[in-house]
Amino acid sequence: MNHYRKLLGLLLSLSLISPLPVSADEVQTLVNELQQLAEKSRQERAADRWLQNALEDLVDKYNFPWKNSLLQDDFSDGDYQHAVTWSVGSGEFWVDRRLGLRSRVEPTYQPVEPQEEPGRSLEKDLTKALVGALLKETLGDKSSSRSESRTPPSPTTTPASIRTQVSIPTTFAIESMFGQNNRPGESGQFEWVVMQEDEGTYGYKVVVTTGETA
Repeated sequence: MNHYRKLLGLLLSLSLISPLPVSADEVQTLVNELQQLAEKSRQERAADRWLQNALEDLVDKYNFPWKNSLLQDDFSDGDYQHAVTWSVGSGEFWVDRRLGLRSRVEPTYQPVEPQEEPGRSLEKDLTKALVGALLKETLGDKSSSRSESRTPPSPTTTPASIRTQVSIPTTFAIESMFGQNNRPGESGQFEWVVMQEDEGTYGYKVVVTTGETA
């Protein structure tokens, strides 16, 4: 009976023990040591290929040497102009407390004028004016636009864009989470751009295509 009590007490103590919290600096120190070990092992060919790859994959998984956070925003405050000021360049943006920052792009329709040859433009204008005058004289003030053919409008889409400004060094890292919600049959494109100036001549760009064309 005493044996079972001791065993129960041991199990209870094991279930209540929790590991000491490990700081990010301690984790990075361990990763740095593993990285040195992996480099030395590769130089001296001290491990087989599987073990070498597993060790390097482990280092890549946990290696994050970046110490200073220059910009962080998860939009949990419900406002994209509160903690970090974001400026909307085009499109519509709003914050969903569950999904984060969201945007919507709707196509706009503009009539497309048919291209005409320069030499026939004046002749067509004179003919159109003459026909219009004859129809007006025959039908009165009623519209003569029925005889005119209209080109159906073509949809144009302006991407939604939003940006912020922050000073960063030449070496940096970015972590970003995003998702897409296209309607059936639709496709889209998401771009993450880091620019040196507003024109975007120099910088880095990540382009993700979504939908059926992805």
